[in-house]
Amino acid sequence: MSWNKVTDYWAEWKIETDRRGNIGLTFGDDKRVLYDLSHENFITILNLLQGDKTVWFDDEDESFRASGEEPKRH
Repeated sequence: MSWNKVTDYWAEWKIETDRRGNIGLTFGDDKRVLYDLSHENFITILNLLQGDKTVWFDDEDESFRASGEEPKRH
């Protein structure tokens, strides 16, 4: 696994019948990823990003973790 610290993000809600949203993530090395998400996943990830803890993203299995320290690699 390769955890990357999320350093910035932007979110865009699309007002369409499918109720999807885009979230763009920026990592410390200026790498960027864009996600087109369902309504439920969009809200969940946006809430995580707006929380008090640092958010980490694993680019191997595309998972998120909120933690004050970098998650352990397996």
